[in-house]
Amino acid sequence: MRGLPVDQNADLVVRVVRATLASLNVHLADIIEDASKKQKATQDRIASEHAKVADLEKQLADRRKEIAALEADLKETTTVKERLQLAEKSAGPPTPVRGLPTPHTATLVGSKVSDVEVTVKE
Repeated sequence: MRGLPVDQNADLVVRVVRATLASLNVHLADIIEDASKKQKATQDRIASEHAKVADLEKQLADRRKEIAALEADLKETTTVKERLQLAEKSAGPPTPVRGLPTPHTATLVGSKVSDVEVTVKE
């Protein structure tokens, strides 16, 4: 039906198609029923695709939120690092406390235990 000239005398085209199909023992009711089934299947697929798109949009929104949180964390970490570096430069070398080496150093990444052994006398 796609290639038929329905713009020009559509009634004549329909009568010719109907007569041709009848001569081949094809019933219009069967074609109409098949068309209804195809419409339903196509509508179901469209709904399924819309649902998939909605799910992907939700995933995108979730990932954008995660990126925003990571960027905020990076900005905060960078600011703190820069301030600490500035403080370290302006304060000069650190002054060690006599007699008590630091056995444990905590960092943002984890903890480190020093190789120095501390003996406390009571």
